[in-house]
Amino acid sequence: MMLTHHAFICRIPTVSLDAVKKVRNSFLPGLETDYISIDAFGIDDVRTLTEKAFVKPRDGETLLMVVGLKSITVEAQQALLKILEEPPSSTAFLFVVPESLHLLPTTLSRFLKHPYTTEIKSNNPLPEYEEFKKMSPSDRIALIGVKTTAKDNLWVEAIKFGLQQELTKPSKVQTMKNAATLYFVAEHLQTRGAGNKMLLEELAFSL
Repeated sequence: MMLTHHAFICRIPTVSLDAVKKVRNSFLPGLETDYISIDAFGIDDVRTLTEKAFVKPRDGETLLMVVGLKSITVEAQQALLKILEEPPSSTAFLFVVPESLHLLPTTLSRFLKHPYTTEIKSNNPLPEYEEFKKMSPSDRIALIGVKTTAKDNLWVEAIKFGLQQELTKPSKVQTMKNAATLYFVAEHLQTRGAGNKMLLEELAFSL
């Protein structure tokens, strides 16, 4: 199972164990999962998370650590940076937090936003991505111009996530003529220093 990023964050109105599991079920299937549910996430919890992150998955190649929390200290956010910047290659993170939670910009920058809501299931593709696919290349280019000029990062994230979701389906990938290019776009879109407009235009001609 391929992941093109190692840390994701999803904001929901109210965090509960049931809600966290629904978010996880809307994420990529087939990943071994470890849940951590802590109302007030502190620096000791970062140590616990780090220890668990270095445990090799029993089944498969990737361990997905799903962390549900309602609050987090500044010290814990600062301590998280190291494991989020240099995670084990076999571990990915999905943080589920309240919409109202304030995160430091440096912490937030380590995550890719998970654009699903708890009502969306993994077999329902993102509408933004599906609409983008149906367009002609010229119409895609025009839309990219509008969205990037408006700095609509949520739209870009939805396109990236929709592409990631499609690339996890082996039967789909086998029929794609430009799979290597699509993997490249999925990996680099919305990363630090990336030329998002150029990558999106590459995607527009490769789908």
